[in-house]
Amino acid sequence: MDVDPGELRVRFRVFVVYYDVVDESHAPLPEDPGYFLSLLWENAHDGEISEFSPMMLITLGQVRDDAWLKAEAHRYVRRVERVETRNHPVERWDGQHDFYYLRGGGWKDEDLLVQADYDVEVTHARWLEGLRPGRTWATASMDRFADQVSEDEAPTVLDLRAPALTLKPFPDRDDDSGTPSDLAFSDDGRYLAVTSQACALTVFRTGDWSVHAHVADSPLWGQDVMWVPGTHLLTMRPNEDTELPTAAYDVDTGEEVEIPPQEYRPNPSATVSGGNRRAIHPDRRHSVALGRRTGPGFGDEQWLELRRVADGALLMRCRSGGAYVGPTSWSPDGSLFAASVTTGGLGYGGAFHIYRPGPAVAPAEEPDAASVGLEELLAGLYTETAKVALFDGLIAREPDPHVAARLCGRKAEVLVGGYGDRARAAEAYQRAVELGNDDTAMRSALKLGLLLRRLQDHDGAVEAARTARRLAEAGAEREFRTHAALLLGDALKARGGDGDYPAACDALQEGLDLGGEQGRNRALIMGHLGELHYWQGSREGARAWYERMLPLTEDPELVAEGSYRLGEYAAADGDRERAAEHLRRAAGTGYPGFSEQAAELLERL
Repeated sequence: MDVDPGELRVRFRVFVVYYDVVDESHAPLPEDPGYFLSLLWENAHDGEISEFSPMMLITLGQVRDDAWLKAEAHRYVRRVERVETRNHPVERWDGQHDFYYLRGGGWKDEDLLVQADYDVEVTHARWLEGLRPGRTWATASMDRFADQVSEDEAPTVLDLRAPALTLKPFPDRDDDSGTPSDLAFSDDGRYLAVTSQACALTVFRTGDWSVHAHVADSPLWGQDVMWVPGTHLLTMRPNEDTELPTAAYDVDTGEEVEIPPQEYRPNPSATVSGGNRRAIHPDRRHSVALGRRTGPGFGDEQWLELRRVADGALLMRCRSGGAYVGPTSWSPDGSLFAASVTTGGLGYGGAFHIYRPGPAVAPAEEPDAASVGLEELLAGLYTETAKVALFDGLIAREPDPHVAARLCGRKAEVLVGGYGDRARAAEAYQRAVELGNDDTAMRSALKLGLLLRRLQDHDGAVEAARTARRLAEAGAEREFRTHAALLLGDALKARGGDGDYPAACDALQEGLDLGGEQGRNRALIMGHLGELHYWQGSREGARAWYERMLPLTEDPELVAEGSYRLGEYAAADGDRERAAEHLRRAAGTGYPGFSEQAAELLERL
């Protein structure tokens, strides 16, 4: 609806087009920034795209990858605000349809559809390039749960996308001894105690994550441990079914000590809310909830969900990496978050994951095409105009002239192969010749010459062929030198100016001497040489080439021309029998022009 690069803002109007009229329900209006990043991407990839957008440098694989979109969307889309909603909730269902299709740039009964306007703020004006008010398209919508972390709060927001550290203190076995259980930070944050389901204990120093103590199973703690408040003493975490502990393990001395009976001390960062475990930051800034979700990108894993406590806003929803997440805890200062994660499908095995705040949110850099891969970029573009726009953008941004030359050559291939724009393809090949090193320029010059030959630009074809031949002489492969020589001969023959025929003969002869072409093409070259000598009045030269050509081919055009010329020469020499033999063969081809002339001369003879 509106684009303002100065304010880094675009306004979208989104229509809901999927309904269930019987149940009086419909697809939800989107809120997720990942959805709006997809819109920016689609605008640069779908339809008749004619100009470059940096969004073209995001690949189809990336935008379809839930993990990538979740982690990266907020580096492109800074803020999403719904500014106006219409027809929501739906007041009248009679007359509604289950689905609406885009027709002629709009939808039937558009004014009746559930719809909303959104202001979307991006992190850089480059992401708005190519957006034009009035552009309309249809798309899919799904909740991708993309991160919604602002630049201001990013340094303090826990990064749940991947653990900063993975601790595996117990044997890598699919039984109780290799399966993580409880965990607890000491009140001063210096230690993290963890247990296995086989009741083994390991205490880590949080300063460098070295092991401070390791003890096999003990009745002092079992699987569930807690620190005696204000001490470095570990004991069993009691519940309503256990006796209050009166003994503890001193992790500093490694000895068992007596303690006053301990009351149950629930982990303050593992409270329960609405039936779901929720670990709240010590400063009540953020909370991490645990749950299970099936769907794209999650499978059967449990997920970790980070929310802002003040307003409940979802900041991040991420895979835990395990089938089950056990006890979790914030460190006393809130700088770390630890989780006990079971990874085995049968409920065994796993590790302890340590999370930290992530880096500050920075706008995404414009991707480098060389690192992404050109073929991967092209896979997301569905029209030749869009592919040409991509090449134009890459060429303009490429500092290395030789790389730019190769891109020009690929652009020319798209222009020729996609919709036959030979004139623009010739311009692209010419630019490749000007920019490229010997190999790139040489190949581009050869393709340029062939293209200009088809365009009947004889002067241009001769010049391109001479360039290809000159570059080939610097040490190119024999096959390429052959092609360059033959192209030059063909181009000179087609131009037919002063001195072109002898030069064409020399070039074609060079191509044959280099071993160029086999079968029909070799016969065709000999036919050209015979024709050139004929036009120059060299009867013996023409006769020699036609006689070499005819045993190599049954092509009607070549046989008709060669046989007629040889019959014509024989008739002039008075050799009626030999002339008749050649003329009958020429007439028998039925090839227009030469066969009729052959029949007439044969009749006169």
